[in-house]
Order: sequence, then structure tokens, then C-alpha cells
Amino acid sequence: MNYEILFQGDLQEDERLQRDFRVLLATRAGSQPVDRDLGIDWSCLDGPPEAAEVMFRMEVEIKTEKYLPELEIDRIDFIREPGGVKPRIFCHRKEGTDRGRNQNGAGELSRSQLY
Repeated sequence: MNYEILFQGDLQEDERLQRDFRVLLATRAGSQPVDRDLGIDWSCLDGPPEAAEVMFRMEVEIKTEKYLPELEIDRIDFIREPGGVKPRIFCHRKEGTDRGRNQNGAGELSRSQLY
């Protein structure tokens, strides 16, 4: 799926968090042997457009909260393009989270989660 991410505030300079969020979005849920929940379940996009948008928004928010709790989704707009819809995701770092570390003390998605 084609998507656009707009990082707000000091998140624009946090390459680690940007990379981890892109990995989360690009990973298909169920494809990682160690953590089958990691990633986005793209089947939510199979329904009617309005329902698919709501389900995709929920999936991104739930997975972001689970795997990148220092990141907050502001909103997701859906841009109609020839051949489909392109989500535009706006996000920022949550108040009170340290730069480079999430609330659980982890610095990034672990290698076992990514491979």
C-alpha cells in the first residue's frame, strides 16, 4: 500500500522513531515468526471504502500504541487517487517521553521483532 507520513515537531529529526514507524507500517501482520501481531493487517482494506478507512485507522492506532508507545497518531486523512486511496498519517512524539526511548525503556523495535 502506498502511504505518506508527516512527522510533526521534534519527531522530524528522530530517525530511529521514523524508521521504526515505517517498518511497522510496511510489515504485514502475521509475517514475523517471533511476533505474529507485529505489523499491519491489510485485510482491513478489503471492505467498502468508508469501513476500510475506519478499520485501517484503528489498526494503525492500536499497533502504534503497542509497539511505539512514544508515538501518537494525530490523524489519518485518506487522499483519493486514480487506482485507489492513499493514507496520509500525521503523528508526533507524546508529551513526557524521552527522545530515543519509549515509555517501556526500549530504544527501538528489537531485532527479533523485525526479522
